Formats: sequence, structure tokens, C-alpha cells
Amino acid sequence: ATSGSLPFDPTSGSLDTKRHFPVDRSRMADVSKVPDGLTPAVLISCGSFSPPTIMHLRIFETARDYFRSMQQVHKIEIVGGFLSPVHDKYGKSSLVPAADRVAMCQAALETSDWVVTDEWESKQDEWTRTRLVLDRFHQELNKDPALNGGRSVRVLLLCGADILDSMSTPGVWVEPDLRQ
Repeated sequence: ATSGSLPFDPTSGSLDTKRHFPVDRSRMADVSKVPDGLTPAVLISCGSFSPPTIMHLRIFETARDYFRSMQQVHKIEIVGGFLSPVHDKYGKSSLVPAADRVAMCQAALETSDWVVTDEWESKQDEWTRTRLVLDRFHQELNKDPALNGGRSVRVLLLCGADILDSMSTPGVWVEPDLRQ
């Protein structure tokens, strides 16, 4: 069932029903080297990326710079970043096929030493709620404590004004997802 005129049901889905793909940690910093007193965190940006723009990439650099400058306040060290292109069934009319959007994102991030494209969301059988995408990153990045030197990695949603605006549109986001 869909909510109003949305092309998807914002309350649907569970990680249990999703396909499994490991997270590409190849560009992540070594979590075990994050100084005590700081929380290692990754930035996740979900969106259509049809096409990815310089601002989609710049927001990662701006956010990492912010957390570096405010490290004593927030106690967070950014150890990685991920672009997560939305599934074709999201319903946005201007979407080019997911495979093409993933390839564009990969090409755009070719020279990045810390941000990668994650295909998981785009390769599911249906559209996936952003909250589930974030939950999946949290589970995957924290399932083997040995990979993190016994540390937990925090997952942060990085978004632009369009996503923030959608959070105030009734029916697009479910209330519990907004509180988490």
C-alpha cells in the first residue's frame, strides 16, 4: 500500500527482507586509531544522484571539515563516507537507471580517498526507507568488533535541503524514523 500519492510506502520494509551485501570499507580510516574520547563515525548520503553533482560531493568535505573544527564539542571523528543511490522504484520521473547512477557516482568519487558509492540500496527488489539504509550501515559496520578495534562506529545521515524539506512533508517519513 502507498501513502497518499507517494510512489512508495514510507512504513514498509525490514532489513530481514533485504538482500545482503557487505559494506566497502576500502576507503575508511582505521577505526582502531581514532583517539580515545572520540567516536568514530561515517557520513551516509542517500539520494537519487541523477546525476551526482559537485555539491553532492562537496557536502561530504564540508561536513568532515565541520566535525574536525568542532571535534572538542561533538567528540566525533569522521572515518568514512558513502553515497547510496536510491532504487529505481522510488518513483522520481527524472531518474536514470540505477546502474547508470551508480556508475556516475563511482566515476565522480574516483579520486576520493575516503568516500565510496554503496550499491546496496539500488540493488534491492524495491525502494528502501532511508532509516533502513542507515540501520544496515550500522549493523554491517559494527557486526565484527575486531574490525573496529572493539569500537562502535556511529552512522550519520548527510543530506541536503531537499531531504530536510521532505522530513516536514506529511506521510513521507514515519515519525519514529525522524526521532532516531
